[in-house]
Amino acid sequence: MNGVWIGLGLVLIAGIMIFGIASINKTTEQSAIQTSTDVATGVSSELLGKTSTVTVLCYDIEQDTSTRANSTVYAWVDGVYVGTDVCNNTEGATVSATVGQTVEVIAFDATYDYGTAQEFVVNSQALTKNVEVSLGATANGVTVVLFDENGNVLSAGGNVTVGTTAYTFDKFRIENTDDKSLSVLCGLGINFPTGTNASEVQLSGMTQAGVIPKRLKDTVDYWYEMDNIKLNDDNTRFETGTFKVVPDGDNIAIENMNVTIADCAPFLTVTNELGVGVQSDATNPTDVGRTDETLVISLL
Repeated sequence: MNGVWIGLGLVLIAGIMIFGIASINKTTEQSAIQTSTDVATGVSSELLGKTSTVTVLCYDIEQDTSTRANSTVYAWVDGVYVGTDVCNNTEGATVSATVGQTVEVIAFDATYDYGTAQEFVVNSQALTKNVEVSLGATANGVTVVLFDENGNVLSAGGNVTVGTTAYTFDKFRIENTDDKSLSVLCGLGINFPTGTNASEVQLSGMTQAGVIPKRLKDTVDYWYEMDNIKLNDDNTRFETGTFKVVPDGDNIAIENMNVTIADCAPFLTVTNELGVGVQSDATNPTDVGRTDETLVISLL
């Protein structure tokens, strides 16, 4: 009889051990799942899904890191556009979300043409984020000049004689003369009037783009893209290589050459997404950011 009780005891102990091991394994699996969730979102599981208010402060980085700016903040929550709010010198813009969601914000307007987008996971119920904006250079702040074959400056209204042979300009220079402002160069366009004797242009160091922006198709014959070249206090000017104009040989005067400089700026697309470029994506695209800079040179 004692042997029977001993046997039952051993069975009971074994059962308890198996249950305990199973419970430990289950707890370990749950911990592993919970830990991976925490790592993926960067927040505590206790906060996930709770309401959060994100405050967005705008700072003008062309001034200094402590200068607050008045601008318009655009926001997306989990990829869905939720509208705009205004940040100013005393108050930030607010974005409503829940803990664990992904928020993207950017600020820009007619004064602060350029902003830097910031994307983050909401990890608390009260969150403050700083976004950078840059004051756009004024209409007269960005200058475009062309240098003739001898290195002399050709300002607006200047002229050179091309004749029947190719003429090589020394370079283009684009300069931001405004202090504490920014201009982001996106492309350079060249236009000759109908009937000109220019058969070809060659701009050293730059590749002609195959597609001209839609809003410039009627005003630009040649379009050269720039790689978002930033002109500010740290880098005030950009210069191209030589620029060659090749006549077609009929000796008809070229008359005026029109040069257009367009900038890259953020904008809200027609489908409420963030776009960056030289024009909106509307059916009839409009200029975004700063107004184009132009230069007219007479080629005789």
